[in-house]
Amino acid sequence: MSEPAPTIGEAISWHARQDPEALAVRDQFGSIDRAELDAASSRYAELLIRSGVQPDDLVTLRLPNTIEFVVACVGIWKAGATPQPLSHRFSLAEQRAVVELADSRVVVGAGPGEFPGRITLPAGADTGRLAGIHPADLAARSWKAPTSSGSTGRPKNDVATAPARFAPKARVA
Repeated sequence: MSEPAPTIGEAISWHARQDPEALAVRDQFGSIDRAELDAASSRYAELLIRSGVQPDDLVTLRLPNTIEFVVACVGIWKAGATPQPLSHRFSLAEQRAVVELADSRVVVGAGPGEFPGRITLPAGADTGRLAGIHPADLAARSWKAPTSSGSTGRPKNDVATAPARFAPKARVA
């Protein structure tokens, strides 16, 4: 029996060790290299774990397509959870319905009270002072859980069946 592929978090760390200064993510505001992505996502994973995220939890991401989105997404993988991106085009009522359906433990990019009964982390959450928890090499059973309106027009979760594992040298098709 073959060894399972490394977790996505391990693959990100592997790339950071291979070429730490290589560009990892760029948006309209700036860029970060692989080492910065690895370090920032580890701090984000720690924030999520301290916020109560458990392996295989769904964590909703309500952030625009920025560096912060990628850092948070990798942090979710490193915490052993599954990212669930949520479209900003949905009304707040639709967003709440998706979060309720997913039973997301944490909603990233939300303010207090926007998602009653859920832990919320605002955009730009401070992770700089965290230290002490080192994310384990965890792989959620599902690597993503995007939302879809499907044919009904009502938002629903599409939970992927593949685990959060990826061979770092593999070619992405």
